[in-house]
Amino acid sequence: MSIDNELLSRVEFIEFKQQVLLLKHPSHKVTIFAELTLYEFLSIRDYVKNFEYYLENGYNFDFKSFESGLYDLIPKLKTYPESSILIAKILMNISNFNKLFNSNN
Repeated sequence: MSIDNELLSRVEFIEFKQQVLLLKHPSHKVTIFAELTLYEFLSIRDYVKNFEYYLENGYNFDFKSFESGLYDLIPKLKTYPESSILIAKILMNISNFNKLFNSNN
């Protein structure tokens, strides 16, 4: 049984939006994520996967590098200050997330 890639991408997109709602600060509105398109989500997901690849292969990056790349990819993310943290927390595996934030210390 094969899963249609488009359907799988849409499910991942819905799960991503659900995680944003669960993890965001209670008093913050996250309309930026409500307006996010599937294409933008897929671009973000691919960016995070590529970033994780480099982290796993010994490259050292700080959080600013990650954030800057996201903002270059989807400039409207700058309007929500915690967008890059939410994205990293949702899409990265925990060890890469920790590597990224430990590099700032």
